[in-house]
Amino acid sequence: MIKLKDILSEQVTKTPETIAQIWDGRLLKFGEGDSTLVRKIQSKAKQVLATKYPDAAALLVPDGDFGPGTVEAIAKILGVTVKNPETFRIGPKTLEALGFNRPDQLSLDTKILAATITGEGMGSAEDMKAIANVILNRSIARNIKTTDIALERKQFSMWNQITGSSISEKTQRVIDNWGGGLKSAGNIDYWNYGVKLAKQVQNRSLSDNTGGATHYFTGVRPYWAKGPTYKLHKIIGKHEYGRDMKVSWGEKPVSR
Repeated sequence: MIKLKDILSEQVTKTPETIAQIWDGRLLKFGEGDSTLVRKIQSKAKQVLATKYPDAAALLVPDGDFGPGTVEAIAKILGVTVKNPETFRIGPKTLEALGFNRPDQLSLDTKILAATITGEGMGSAEDMKAIANVILNRSIARNIKTTDIALERKQFSMWNQITGSSISEKTQRVIDNWGGGLKSAGNIDYWNYGVKLAKQVQNRSLSDNTGGATHYFTGVRPYWAKGPTYKLHKIIGKHEYGRDMKVSWGEKPVSR
């Protein structure tokens, strides 16, 4: 089974495929990039040039090739001189200068929830939704903030596989590697769907596909899921969802 840490390692050096991924911090390097993405940037640069430097705008052809001509055009807009085009990178600040609109900024709480949901349920939209519901159900059952549930020690293993000196840094690492375009087989954008679920968790508008489950596991059955005090609710994707009724807050399914 592919582990989260392996995917993180694989994605960290990948070239951005969407504008959203650049906003999220993945730099577009000279000579690289999806042709559709590069063409969007070139078209935007051509529009900006047309208002101030029509002669330069005429020379820029949106052909999807991130070469010297594109670097020269963007450098002119930025008012800088680039001696070696191969060192040029396009990041969020360049997008701003070209007139792209920055997406709405998310709160750290929303990012933490989205990162947990994405990392734990990646690969299945229904699994992601179910994990989001477990977080919400635990929060309601225990009267604890949803982000405190998500960050609770030894509860959500995806956090153990991400390097970083702080929760903010670890969360950003998830965003850097999933933000804005990594698709599942069901054409689900993992990160953006995780954000959607996180917001629904926060405002308690998420419909429960687990039947009030407060626990889940995958693989070998853990000790708490053995015996009469464990109640199975549903099997969704790669996880089994239920309740550990040995703990007081898991005695009854959460109703909303």
